[in-house]
Formats: sequence, structure tokens, C-alpha cells
Amino acid sequence: MRKYLYILVSIFTAQISFAQTASDYYLPLCVGNYLKLYSPDHVSGWSARTTYNSIIRTDSINGKLYYLQKGFEVPAINPSDTNVFHYFWLRKDINGEILIGAMDPANTGSLDSAIIFPPGSVFFPNQFLTKGFSQSYPVGNITFTDSIISISNKV
Repeated sequence: MRKYLYILVSIFTAQISFAQTASDYYLPLCVGNYLKLYSPDHVSGWSARTTYNSIIRTDSINGKLYYLQKGFEVPAINPSDTNVFHYFWLRKDINGEILIGAMDPANTGSLDSAIIFPPGSVFFPNQFLTKGFSQSYPVGNITFTDSIISISNKV
């Protein structure tokens, strides 16, 4: 009987240990970490480029530690024409969701010119791992919608 109880507890524990959160899929928040993506030429007019998202430093917002993520692109045809497209201050919460504390619309990387978000503003929620989840957010006159249409655990 003890053998079967041990097997049952082991299976239950294994199921719990595989719980996945948004932070499991996001760039690990640690100064020096970066994600590098290469995009080839597209027929639609986009030229080839390399996109970087890098964690460049930490700052305190409302007494919480946030990691500054810098996003920039380097065009293949003119590498000196680097374009910074965002600065986000991010942190991971206790549930594994990625929260945003600020964003700098001027793309200076200065917290002084950043828009500070209310505490606990979710940037990358755990629901993004759920098929059918949809989230809309306004940016100026345009509303963007992210929708999860399929889930796969294949690498």
C-alpha cells in the first residue's frame, strides 16, 4: 500500500512541478541577458534586420526593483542606422507574470522621461499560455489585439 501511495504522490508532485508561467517564456530578467532575432528581406517591403531586446540595468519604481529592457533594430543594409524602438521597465511577480512599471516614449532610457504605470500593470500575463485568450490595448488612435490561436509544447 505504501508503494502505491508513493507512486501517486510522485505523479501528483510531477504534475505540479511542470506548471508553466509567462516568465518561463520571456527573456530572463537579469542585467546582461538579451534576445537576438534575425528577419530576412520580405516581399512586403521590410528590409533584412537584426532585432535585439536586452536587459541593460535596474531601477527602483515605487520601491520595487525593475529591469530596463531596451529594444533596438540594426538594418542589414546600413548597420549604422540603428533604431531604438522601446524602453520598458519590467519585473516578474510572485505568480510568474511579467509586469511593466514604466515605458519611455522618447526612447531615451531615462526614468525621468518615462510614463509610470499603476503598480501591478500586467505586460505579459500567464493567460497568454491559454488557447483562446485575447487582449486589446490602445496605442494612440490604434487598438492592438493579441490573440492566442494555438498552443504547442513542441520545440
